[in-house]
Amino acid sequence: MLGAAKLLYFIDRGHLELAEEIAERALTRTQDSTAALPLLGQLRFARGRFNEAVTIFDQGIRAAEPGAEFHRHMRVLKYLALLAAGNSASSAARTTDMAHLGSDCPPEIALMIGWTAVAPDQTLPDASRQALAALGFHRATRAIEYLYFTSTRHVTFEHGRANIMRNMIAHLSRLYGKQVVPDFVLRSIGSLASA
Repeated sequence: MLGAAKLLYFIDRGHLELAEEIAERALTRTQDSTAALPLLGQLRFARGRFNEAVTIFDQGIRAAEPGAEFHRHMRVLKYLALLAAGNSASSAARTTDMAHLGSDCPPEIALMIGWTAVAPDQTLPDASRQALAALGFHRATRAIEYLYFTSTRHVTFEHGRANIMRNMIAHLSRLYGKQVVPDFVLRSIGSLASA
């Protein structure tokens, strides 16, 4: 049931309500009460119910062993929900301890989180800035697409999508020009991208 709900979530936003219903039913039938939490939180997050999503992610964080992959995953999801809700990137990063993702965190994920966690008017740390410069134009565009497709496109509210994408777009645009942002991403976040 969780697999079906996740598939509905990732394929089409038009099925969020059905996916949520299936995930909730699965939660009542499973022995592992944490198994459905990431998906339930993401579904609430996608529908703009950011506070509910944060509450669910907090449940997962409390249930997980610190340092475990599940713990990190729930922290990252909570961070994204806080960003989408309009919290400042620095506040969201502090709340979820994004500075300490662990040595086993894939480096590309840690870098992207870093690029979203620093406001456009602040300077990126040296290592993060160097990694950004080493990307090149085409890989920078792919990084924006990756963040959009994995973490942003499901959010039904334009301002929530823009809140997630804004900082990373600003840092990449400063280095590579505004053409680095794919048109479909700009259409999805509208004028709020530059707000």
